[in-house]
Amino acid sequence: MGLLESIFGPNIYELKKEGNVDELLNLLERDKSSIQVIEALGWIGDPKAVEPIIKELNNRSYLVRLEATTALGKIHDPLAVVPLINALNDNNFSVREGAAVTLGKIGDLRAVVPLIAALDDRYSQVRKAAVESLGMIGHSSAIEPLQKASNDRDRHVRKSAAKALRRINGDTDELMSLLNDRDRHVREDAAEVLGWIGDPHAVKPLITALRDERSDVREEAAKALGKIGDSRAVEPLIIALNDKRSDVRENAAEALGKIGDPRAIGPLKEKTTDINIEVQMKAEKALRKIGS
Repeated sequence: MGLLESIFGPNIYELKKEGNVDELLNLLERDKSSIQVIEALGWIGDPKAVEPIIKELNNRSYLVRLEATTALGKIHDPLAVVPLINALNDNNFSVREGAAVTLGKIGDLRAVVPLIAALDDRYSQVRKAAVESLGMIGHSSAIEPLQKASNDRDRHVRKSAAKALRRINGDTDELMSLLNDRDRHVREDAAEVLGWIGDPHAVKPLITALRDERSDVREEAAKALGKIGDSRAVEPLIIALNDKRSDVRENAAEALGKIGDPRAIGPLKEKTTDINIEVQMKAEKALRKIGS
């Protein structure tokens, strides 16, 4: 050991940069800067670090245990599946969350049932991670539990459940039902996701969402209808050109330009003199797209 190392400790960054797994494992065994060493081993990704990192899932420090879940997620070795499943019962919710996230990254079917059980965790962060990992693994046995999770008390869990269901079975029904959620943020998020999915079955519910009491939901509904591009939305979007909120009018104009239906020409021309300059500009741009 050199003088500088004896004073300041090992240069973990240099060992990481060199990919010196053996020396890092020696440091880990001596409990030298465990978190930094585990992070470095995860970054390098050598499978021979898996078992030593797994041992750290039993470390007294939850921060070390959490870093171990993250590192194992980077290595993606199925050897870690059972220890990570056990970590879903850790007494610290951050470690349980980390274990759930990593099990989704590894994608082993052995994790499905334990992740379904984690949907009942008292902490929403853990439930959300379990939902997302079930969506990543994509096994049909998770559909019914995820449908229940789409009614979770936490909006982030509900949104993630709808996305996971879409990923597994291609069904937008759960997402469309979230347009009626009690939480405005969930309604807003659902409209946004339906837009990038582009399912024509979502047009009618999104048209209804143009009348939502919250302007941010109406705005996302207008954006989504423009992305889907269905002519059924033309008349409702024309009505939305007169919304009291300029952001809604602006996005309604843009959506009409994307759809390109000539019925919108007259109403869009009226909006070129809107009190809001952004609405004017979007109306003019939409007219150019339609060809007027």
